[in-house]
Amino acid sequence: MKTPLNLSEHRKAIDALDEQIVRLLNERTKHVLEIGHLKRKNGEEIYGAVLSGEHVFFVLEAGKPPRLDGHARYVHLWLKRDGDFKMARILSIDHGPATSTVATPAFPVSSAVLDRYVGTFTSQKFGELFVVREGDHLALDVGGKHRPVYPSDVTTFTMRDRDVSFQFVLSNGTPEKIIVREHGELVDEALPVARK
Repeated sequence: MKTPLNLSEHRKAIDALDEQIVRLLNERTKHVLEIGHLKRKNGEEIYGAVLSGEHVFFVLEAGKPPRLDGHARYVHLWLKRDGDFKMARILSIDHGPATSTVATPAFPVSSAVLDRYVGTFTSQKFGELFVVREGDHLALDVGGKHRPVYPSDVTTFTMRDRDVSFQFVLSNGTPEKIIVREHGELVDEALPVARK
């Protein structure tokens, strides 16, 4: 029986497929250009256009302003048929999180405070989170991804590329849990794994 993939494994598979799509698009483009050369050589008329760019996605929720949520690249192929240009192909690739528009303020935190947060935590949504210190900030290793996080106050750390924060809740100076928020809303909590 095949073991189901976790979130990180699905994302890695999608990244690998995106790379194949881009490689195949490049290969296809070579053939399209060659066909264009052959048609011109034979005096045939060619009408077409390729439009490419980037688009962003927003989440709309009742009573809240639109929230930037995702980013992707696109390629549109337009062909002239029966005297009109018509969209013949649409490709949307490299889907991922949108770059955060929330600025991360610089907040100096002592090495002793940073070291206090280092450890292994576990959550229902993300599984194991490994918190490590990297100079003047922390990083989380989650599902095979390395995510630097920077102090916005003495207990809260934020990502620079997404609107995600990690707040350490302390009990007697020791982390009791991490509260994870995205766009200001609670998305998960992680508890420390007992140290041996």
